[in-house]
Amino acid sequence: RSPIDAEKEEKGYSLGWLHHKGRNKHHWEYWLDFGKDGIYACKMPANYVVEMFCDRVAASMIYQKDKYTDSSALEYYEKGRDHILIHPETDQLIYSLLSYLSQHGLDETIKYIRKNVLK
Repeated sequence: RSPIDAEKEEKGYSLGWLHHKGRNKHHWEYWLDFGKDGIYACKMPANYVVEMFCDRVAASMIYQKDKYTDSSALEYYEKGRDHILIHPETDQLIYSLLSYLSQHGLDETIKYIRKNVLK
């Protein structure tokens, strides 16, 4: 369980999370901006989407321990996907990387990212 979630339950917010997401470009929340029509999501550069992928996979491994599978990060993303404000192209890329991982495993996904995403 994340200590961030515990702090959010206790206080209604987490200062640690607000600090972290505001300074780390691999979080979709970093890429929100405000315009004349309200808050909107900016497209994330591919290298930060790859960092997001790594962060999500590592978190899944850490929190799930022995229950981790190559589908874990995708399943977690799918549970929250409809509740986040993320640019459609960013969403498509992270979803495709997590899906690729689910189907091909971590080693093949890393090769795919190096060859096709980070070029």
